[in-house]
Amino acid sequence: MREEPARAYGVDDGDEILGACDGGNDDFDGELNRMIMVIDHAGRCIGCGACGRVCPKNCQTHVAADQIGA
Repeated sequence: MREEPARAYGVDDGDEILGACDGGNDDFDGELNRMIMVIDHAGRCIGCGACGRVCPKNCQTHVAADQIGA
């Protein structure tokens, strides 16, 4: 099985990262406010911008995970 370089994580109203989303909004029992994509292995990102081209909400920010307010 191929491991993807990025995964969706759930974030609550208080900007706390709840954890990885595997199934959908039901993963967090109503606590989910929004979802963010996090590059799990930044070295695998080649900077091609493909994630930005397919994002339906145009919400990519391209910041390091340690800079995300949590």
